[in-house]
Amino acid sequence: MSSMQESHSYTASISDVLLPELHALYPKPITLLTYNNPFELLVKVMLSAQCSDAQVNKIAPRLFEAYPDARALSRARVADVARIIRPLGYFNTKSNYCIQIAQSVLAQGGVPDTLEALCAMPGVGKKSASVILYVVFKKPALIVDRHVARVASRLGLAPGDASIPKVETSMALCCKREDWGSISMLLNYHGRFVCKARTPLCQSCSLNTHCAFFNNTDS
Repeated sequence: MSSMQESHSYTASISDVLLPELHALYPKPITLLTYNNPFELLVKVMLSAQCSDAQVNKIAPRLFEAYPDARALSRARVADVARIIRPLGYFNTKSNYCIQIAQSVLAQGGVPDTLEALCAMPGVGKKSASVILYVVFKKPALIVDRHVARVASRLGLAPGDASIPKVETSMALCCKREDWGSISMLLNYHGRFVCKARTPLCQSCSLNTHCAFFNNTDS
């Protein structure tokens, strides 16, 4: 089978089988970070690096109580921001990023809607930028984190030992562009709740008939 045929086969499989089954499991997959506006989400996505979404949701409201918008946060003292976000880890670096992101948003007249502009912001990588593009602006974007990479690899959508960039490349080839955001969110949910890193719930997983990892594992 040619690579083009293989790619078409994968796309049909995802569209016809995996996406409907995942949507049945998770009808309304949304970011687990709570937010009131795009600026808050941008800051919270940055803060979530090396930290759980639950912890960010717990601590970040204190930050936005003190600094309710980009203008207020842009004028903050690093030490004051660091004191608030200390429980999130890497607080000195993240406090600088918070202020610099606020200054950048002010300079641009709002949160930008391109990958290039978002990635140019301090502390904002491609994954974080993709969250903003898909969640806020409804643009096609692959959001590949450790959960998505693990599930994609186990399902055979990417090589089993692939790095996150390689998983992203594989998914871009075998997923329809208009499905990039939704498949990312759905695989993230599945990785958090079913296809866990150390103890995947393979026997009860409704996707196990399509799963290369399950079907190649000795029971």
